[in-house]
Amino acid sequence: MNIEMNSRLFPLLGVLLTCFVSAHGQWTEPEPLAEINTAHVDKSPFLSFDGTTLYFSRQAGPGWYYTRIYEATRLDPNGPFSSVTELSSLNYFGGHVDGPWVSPDNLRMYYYRTEPGAQSRLKVSYRNSVIDMWPEGVNVNELNGLGRLASPTLTADEMTIVFSGSNLAGGVGAHDLWMARRPAPHLPFGDAINLLQANSPDSEYHPSLSPDGLVLYYASNRDGSNQLYRSSRVAPDQPFGVPARVSFVDGPNSVPDYPFLSANGEEFYFTRDYGQGRDIFRSSFQGEAAVEPGIPLGDFYVDVQIGNDANTGRSPISPFATIQRGIDAALDEDTVVVADGVYMGPGNTGLDFGGRRITLRSAHGAAMTIIDCQNIAQGVVFQSGEDANCILDGFTISNGNGQTAGGITCRASSPWIRNCVITNNTGYYSAGVYCSNNSSPIFSGCEISANSGTYGGGVRLVQSDGIFENCLILGNRCSSTGAGLKCDYGSKNPLIRNCTIVGNSATHYGGGLWASYCNLTVRNSIIVDNVSGMLGDEMAVGTFGTLMVGYSNVLGGPFGAYQAGGFLGWEENNIDVDPKFVDPNEGDYHLKSARGRYWGEHDVWVLDEDSSSCLDAGDPADSVLDEPSPHGNLINMGAYGGTARASLSAAAEQPTRGDVNGDGFIDITDLFTIIDNWLSEFGDSLVGFSQ
Repeated sequence: MNIEMNSRLFPLLGVLLTCFVSAHGQWTEPEPLAEINTAHVDKSPFLSFDGTTLYFSRQAGPGWYYTRIYEATRLDPNGPFSSVTELSSLNYFGGHVDGPWVSPDNLRMYYYRTEPGAQSRLKVSYRNSVIDMWPEGVNVNELNGLGRLASPTLTADEMTIVFSGSNLAGGVGAHDLWMARRPAPHLPFGDAINLLQANSPDSEYHPSLSPDGLVLYYASNRDGSNQLYRSSRVAPDQPFGVPARVSFVDGPNSVPDYPFLSANGEEFYFTRDYGQGRDIFRSSFQGEAAVEPGIPLGDFYVDVQIGNDANTGRSPISPFATIQRGIDAALDEDTVVVADGVYMGPGNTGLDFGGRRITLRSAHGAAMTIIDCQNIAQGVVFQSGEDANCILDGFTISNGNGQTAGGITCRASSPWIRNCVITNNTGYYSAGVYCSNNSSPIFSGCEISANSGTYGGGVRLVQSDGIFENCLILGNRCSSTGAGLKCDYGSKNPLIRNCTIVGNSATHYGGGLWASYCNLTVRNSIIVDNVSGMLGDEMAVGTFGTLMVGYSNVLGGPFGAYQAGGFLGWEENNIDVDPKFVDPNEGDYHLKSARGRYWGEHDVWVLDEDSSSCLDAGDPADSVLDEPSPHGNLINMGAYGGTARASLSAAAEQPTRGDVNGDGFIDITDLFTIIDNWLSEFGDSLVGFSQ
């Protein structure tokens, strides 16, 4: 790239980065908790995962010296605290009781206690319900043998603990931070390791670990005065990085200590010591608080691993346990985020949106978030007039069983289903998807596979419309017509666009598609290797049906279609060729390309020896949408056409100078393409750039 371009681009990058950083918000000016603080020493704040209880400690009260643990409650997680109560059943009057950390279900409290003989031990208090008193805790014996320990803090799953140790063997300073892990919450912790990256020759103490274990706050006097620090890491098995000062807590003539970040990332608690006492302060985050790396922002959260339907569901660390609980809590325009896991049983199957215009999405996609109906229930039912503002995104729905369909049923409803895998379901009228009573859903980027039913396999539309785009419809079976997709009995004008329909098997007509009493349109699609027990392996049209096929690859050409009645509209732009899928036996239906195609298993782009004739073979009137350059300004056939994972054009066109993405226009999109690929080793993909 030439120097002139550098001089123009760097200032723009600076502006963009400034906008990006400022958009993420900031912490408010810290304020004292007037309803908590006294003239004594108030410290060690810990907010419960549901945000309704503040545990803290108080020292040097009237007539006593040793620290005791208290709690303050509030009905509204955003409101003031009240009802300050000492946990007298837990406290011990021969030494300090301090440093509370409470489990997400509010049934286990970790803390430390000082005892005669200069001992300081970690303890755990167990109770059976949230209305029970906290009893005196039991020792964490596997760790207490190390020496004087204090201030335990854990991950939400209670399998990682960080604590401070005073002059322990192998330490760096007078007080160090240590960490231990265990394979399950009911098992002992393993060997403790020194957090060398966080510790200094001085003292580090009062740690607070984020629920995911990736961020650690603590106090340190490494620079000659007590200050708060933050260390982070990219994964739980990686070391913490270089400490960074937390400066927004600083105040005049005071010393900050005891940091704590709430589970939802929206409140930061700490203390200030003015020399004559200590008070608890709170700051609130204004903007988008990234509560956990990699977790999408939502209004409600569900997690089968750590959730409880009694929680508020308002953060990834205080989630609901069942998906239906998240749906029921949401209001129109809310987003419910579901964590990785396998969801089974009541509350996780037979899901009903109840007409809500909400988004239900997985945190990390269909492969990680599975609704397993265990062959005794349906997956999802839309039956309250839901429209395209009701979105289901990123789930695998499997092992469903139902009279209409085991996977998804729509009755007089038109939701938007995105990036879902609907597989291995059974049913009578259909197996994977059944839509009736003037439904008109949208299915985008879905896989509908290996479903088996009587009168329908993958999809059946009855008196309904629907759009199926960028979908894989694979290996479905039925004892009737149209195993892949079937529309009949007064369906309207369903559209199949950029789909791959392969390996479906029907005992009657139309292994891949069947259309009767409807007007079905197929565009930019690949329909091959389907099987019919009668005629029309790939597709068939029946009584009062219209089947229009254009810019598609159909095995056998028009001979792969059977006209049992109705009308078959066959356009001359259709082709009949080997689509050259990458590896259909392993489920990879990307198109081969000598110029480059995506290899999902390794998340890389690779070159093939030859290229599919389905590249650039779609309708010239259709936009290439998100296809990467070079794309020939023509959309590909098949499920990946128009997407960011579309295979590249075999014959790369020579775009206009400066037209980086080859779309025929020189505009801001080209500039952002350069920015996105700045200093990338794959810079030669910027085909419109002149070196």
